[in-house]
Amino acid sequence: MTNIAEGFDNESKVEFARFLGMAGRSVSEVQSLLYAALDEQYVTQTEFDLHYEQARKVRALVGGLRASLRKQIAAQQKRHATQKQRATSPNNPST
Repeated sequence: MTNIAEGFDNESKVEFARFLGMAGRSVSEVQSLLYAALDEQYVTQTEFDLHYEQARKVRALVGGLRASLRKQIAAQQKRHATQKQRATSPNNPST
């Protein structure tokens, strides 16, 4: 979760989305370590199932937030391109 905090503090949607990607990969690491903990009998099957499901939910939330941010970024880039195109258009009276 520190990836989320670090990306949010960056004040850039692009960087925040990048850090959310890192957070999703961190969830994968947690799930992998849960398998190792189960194999070594550090956790019971019930504990494993509980924590694995919680990690799956976190991954879904992080993924949804990242997808939403990426849509916002794409829309913003499209608006900027349209504004730039209008500003440089030969029909623009301000040029």
